[in-house]
Amino acid sequence: MVAMMPPPGYAWTPYGWQDLERQKQIDRTKTGALLLVVAFGIAWIPLVGAIGGIVQLIAIIFMALGRKGFGPAHARNVLLGVVLWLIGILLAVVVGVLAALRIIGAFGPFGGVVTPEDLIGFFDMIVIGVLIGAAIGGLMIVLFGVGLSEKNGKILLILGYVSSMVVAALLFLLLRQGIVDLAQNLNSQAALQRITDQTTLLTISSVIPYSMYALAFFLIFNRIKRGEIPAGPAQPPMAMPAYPGMMPIPSVGSPTMPPSQPPSMPPSGPPASPPGPGMRP
Repeated sequence: MVAMMPPPGYAWTPYGWQDLERQKQIDRTKTGALLLVVAFGIAWIPLVGAIGGIVQLIAIIFMALGRKGFGPAHARNVLLGVVLWLIGILLAVVVGVLAALRIIGAFGPFGGVVTPEDLIGFFDMIVIGVLIGAAIGGLMIVLFGVGLSEKNGKILLILGYVSSMVVAALLFLLLRQGIVDLAQNLNSQAALQRITDQTTLLTISSVIPYSMYALAFFLIFNRIKRGEIPAGPAQPPMAMPAYPGMMPIPSVGSPTMPPSQPPSMPPSGPPASPPGPGMRP
């Protein structure tokens, strides 16, 4: 491989810019892991969970931008997690639209009455969308962290995913009966209060999976900070094109690179003239 002699006053190292880019990737992943710790730390708190969702979105962006810092396997996991996350959002939107169309269709073109069965069906479709989003979103979190975690961290990620699905299933089972009661009597304050209380209780109970996720990514953050996770391999230096007036030299480590030796210098002063007649050489 042939590298080019840099202009005077400049130094060029073949691996310098690759190392800088790799360090940027590592720093982005470390920032994303820390933001996920913050997001999961506050996501379970009522009225504050929305802020946790915004922080989680920013963390996803950082993790995606830094996906190449720890090798191709981690980059592949992060990319797959982002794709699943986008698919989950799309499915949730589709389910929400279908649920809304069900309610709109109950009125008919000339008006109508929404029956309790229509309300229950609307709720069931919404919950199906929530369950799908929870399942796919949990897989994204596991994929983000599994390649950067040791055994304990992987266990926390898996337990967090399982417990999040349990909480989502309990949310469906407990709220559905309240929705049925409310659909039978829309003026029932008791049913409405029961639904509100159950929602608050289950939101607080989500502290179990969120705490496991937060601890898992805190361990990842510490591992990156201490340099315990090996970074991905550096890219080989790119071949530099030849330009007029620039002397090509073999790159560092090339098998054809000659041994280092001082350059030969031309003799100083004017060239010696040949001896004239009668002069000793």
